[in-house]
Amino acid sequence: MKLAFALLLTGCWSGAPPAEPAPAKPPPERGRPRIVVSEAGVGPIDAQFVVSPAAVRKAFPGYRLELEQHDEYTVLFNIHDPDEMVFYIVPYHDCRPFGIHIVSDQVDVVSHGWRVGRQLGSYLPIDTCECWGDDTRTCYRKGEHVAAVFEGECLDSNKDDFTTLAGATITRVVWQPEAWGGDWTMGSERFDCVHGERIHKHSAPPPSPPSPNP
Repeated sequence: MKLAFALLLTGCWSGAPPAEPAPAKPPPERGRPRIVVSEAGVGPIDAQFVVSPAAVRKAFPGYRLELEQHDEYTVLFNIHDPDEMVFYIVPYHDCRPFGIHIVSDQVDVVSHGWRVGRQLGSYLPIDTCECWGDDTRTCYRKGEHVAAVFEGECLDSNKDDFTTLAGATITRVVWQPEAWGGDWTMGSERFDCVHGERIHKHSAPPPSPPSPNP
């Protein structure tokens, strides 16, 4: 599919001085490494990472882990710094990362200059959007591993109107080990990722996308 391009409308000069840029957040405290999202993963988490409390704490020293029951089958791994939630991990039923949702602007995203809280530029490096409910649109380039999420009306009739995204604010960035637009490879067994135990249950559906603020 051809990439979509859009032009941002520029406002007229009003004579007022330009607004001061928002101050950058200070670097993480010593012992709490800055987190970087790339096509390969989120920090040390990659497609082979096995999600467990011990593994996540080891991967992100200086951050606080909070476990949250999302649905019958899924526990979210919420990662906090002293001020806010930074990201959360949705594990797949075999404890691979199904998706990692970045919700803080302190996380560096290599792909396309994206960052939570930043507006999408006039060049739109996406070719597909999905509606996650009626008010959340998740957009990506097929074959890549990082997607941008936007809040606002999302219907099948307008989800691929990329011109409406020029200047839109990114509210989440989502990395997943499987390429966006492809099929998931499902394992044959289900595990309790919190306790590392095999669960003897019939297969369950993949985790549903959590809300922006679970």
